[in-house]
Amino acid sequence: MPIAVPNAYVNPFGGTIFAGRLSGVQPPAPPPGTVLSTIALANETGSTQPAGFVSPMFGIPFRQGEMAAGDYPQFKTTSGTDCPATLWGITSWPDGSMKFCAAMIRVPASVPAGGSLTIEIQNGGIAPAPSPRTADDLLAADIKVELTGVTNLSGLWTASLNDAIASASDVTVIGSGAAGKIWRIGGDCKQAAVAHGQLYCWHYVAALTNSSGGLLGLRYLGRVALPWADVSTPTATRCVLTAQLKIGPTVRRTFQGHDTSETPGANIGMDHYTSWFTADTNARWDYVQGDGSGAADGVVRVKHDKVKVTRSKLIPPFDLTIAADSNSSTEYRPYARCFIQRAMGGTGERDDLGLMTSWSVRHLLTQAAVDETVIRAQGLVSAGWRITAQSRTTKEIIPTYAPSANYAGIGAPKTDWYFMISGDKYSGYTDPVVEQSLWSEDYETSHRPSTCYYTYLVTGEPQYLDLLVDMSATLLANSPTGTAQLNTAQPITLTNMYLAGTWAGRDVLINSVLYKGGGWLTQSFGPRAMAWGLRDITQAAAIYPDVCPRGTETKKYFRDVVNASLNVMNVYNSAMGPEWNALGAYDFNMYPEYYSVWMDGYLSNTMCQVSTILPSSAATSFRKFLSQFWENLASSRDLAAGFTPHAALYDANGVRITNINNFLGQIGVNLSLSTATNRATLTPGELGKVCVPTDGDVFLFPEKYGNNPFAPTYPYRTLFYAVNCSGQTMQMSLTPGGPPVTIPTNASGLPIFARVANFAPYATAEYGGNSAIMANVCGCIRHHVACGDSIPTALADSNAKIALDGVTYTDDPKNAYVSAYPT
Repeated sequence: MPIAVPNAYVNPFGGTIFAGRLSGVQPPAPPPGTVLSTIALANETGSTQPAGFVSPMFGIPFRQGEMAAGDYPQFKTTSGTDCPATLWGITSWPDGSMKFCAAMIRVPASVPAGGSLTIEIQNGGIAPAPSPRTADDLLAADIKVELTGVTNLSGLWTASLNDAIASASDVTVIGSGAAGKIWRIGGDCKQAAVAHGQLYCWHYVAALTNSSGGLLGLRYLGRVALPWADVSTPTATRCVLTAQLKIGPTVRRTFQGHDTSETPGANIGMDHYTSWFTADTNARWDYVQGDGSGAADGVVRVKHDKVKVTRSKLIPPFDLTIAADSNSSTEYRPYARCFIQRAMGGTGERDDLGLMTSWSVRHLLTQAAVDETVIRAQGLVSAGWRITAQSRTTKEIIPTYAPSANYAGIGAPKTDWYFMISGDKYSGYTDPVVEQSLWSEDYETSHRPSTCYYTYLVTGEPQYLDLLVDMSATLLANSPTGTAQLNTAQPITLTNMYLAGTWAGRDVLINSVLYKGGGWLTQSFGPRAMAWGLRDITQAAAIYPDVCPRGTETKKYFRDVVNASLNVMNVYNSAMGPEWNALGAYDFNMYPEYYSVWMDGYLSNTMCQVSTILPSSAATSFRKFLSQFWENLASSRDLAAGFTPHAALYDANGVRITNINNFLGQIGVNLSLSTATNRATLTPGELGKVCVPTDGDVFLFPEKYGNNPFAPTYPYRTLFYAVNCSGQTMQMSLTPGGPPVTIPTNASGLPIFARVANFAPYATAEYGGNSAIMANVCGCIRHHVACGDSIPTALADSNAKIALDGVTYTDDPKNAYVSAYPT
């Protein structure tokens, strides 16, 4: 169906959204010196923070067009005093305007105890001059991580920053400017000057510049890892160790972590392809004076303007008026879980799942210290997943999709390499001898949380970007190798949906045309796995710096995969013909006879984000395709009957449905049959729901439950139409308004699939509440509208369902989307 774009959308925060922005035409950039955003430097201690400190790192998202190509941000107090800055991580929108950068600033004003200082972020700045800091500034502190073996490791091993600097084999300058310089310096863990061969440490270190141009002090974060995918000696295996962070001869921290239980202790259990950080329980970097002039770091915390962050469109359009409850407190320790569910493959709905986790959305809305610690810690603990599989040769990720033949710095794609994230199947990658973890990872990533994108967006700290890149690379390696061969011949049936029996692959063949590296969205794991995988891959592609600090084409790799995958979907849908293309259904489930409507809500949300953070015509086309499904649902039934865990996308003959009227969902209502009255009665299902039948409602008996009382005369998926309805009862006909069929047997409590016109008085057919199917689908509908999709019936009906269900979202705001971004 055609998608109309209105001239403007009503914005709940006041004003309207400029219609041109939806079509890619941007309003003029504001004049230099315009305040684009603000941050608050909050001093939550009982002592004044003196002037001259360097702020924590923070991220700055920009709306497209407001920081024009070639422009840079400048930072000022409200009195107009400049704050010298260091910038890094700059990435751009398609028009060249700045999308995001990270920063730290030297603050020329004090911050009173219990008070805050507002910093204005204006356009009209210039690129910061390089910092005078050098690696020599890092040496006097003598920072090192000492590891003592317990199991599969013997003796004392040292990861020394000074040794890594001296070897100079893995040195990356992340940012350089007036507030200081930031490096990531990699080095081996050594014993008696001999490298272990598997144990490695990345040292993140910032040398801060004081107001006189000298060294103020250092900030440090270490990441100890077992990352190598192409090293066989020594044997790759799980190591158990104890660890200390030392500054010279002084022990800064003796680590408590996790090995085999949730009780923290001295032993840290490191599985191959995992890592952990040296942060304290507050999940922050350490301050080290070294040869610097400052005995202590600044005590302020950065608080963002949630409206400005949201209007950038780099996060979804959340309802910013919600007074959300804060998270409970947590502490970071190596291999902790920090509220994330260990059994990652467990069914939802959970705080873990979504474009952003519930914990992250609470932070957005509250900006509270406890919420910031939670999102920081959750980002760090995700290093304990099996996500870091890198090449020792390049010290970079390993490409496994091949939309291009080679990528500078990371090499030619290894399309036959396979990395099963649950940890027990490898091809090409080194296979560890022993694997054991408190995490039970989801092999097809159907339930993986997003732990690093939002945290990087607000903190700007480079380790979160590195983790996101690692996650995305191993996600791609986790998909089946080979070529998916998609059949678009009509009619599509359960037996000919895929040619040659190939359900998935990294390349795709559509009608004899090969699409290299475009197979992500054709995987057979179900829409939720594809949604959350595409979420992470796109976030990495969208936020990666324009200029890789290590000179690689990592950004290009992820962008190529996203673009190739979207191109495949658009080609496939177009080849299926106009009726299918107007339906808006996405159908690459492992069990295609049962279409998961709620999973499509996840994919819709992901595609809305893809089209806003990495805009392209391909992304817009596929997003609009998906939006039609929700409008079709709302136009053909009570939308509550669309909030279903499963639906039938194939008819009684196994032919794929292209007419929404024949699309029936598992509504959570049962059917009872009486031979005495020749009538059927709708009765409450397992969730206590029921509805009133209306003449013309449609029902079928799914194979899933094996309970078709009309077989063999009428096979499964035979459509029965409600006639002669009265109260909760009806008769059943094979045609709309036709003669009733004879009920062959008495039966009670039969689960059914249905399309019903009236689901009153209940708001939802399945899983009510603010974190489940109803809220997910209603949220994705609002998200589509905020992106410019015209689906008025779906929007009106979903808003009514949310109101009828009484959802407030204060305890779980992750699905609390509004239908317009703030201006």
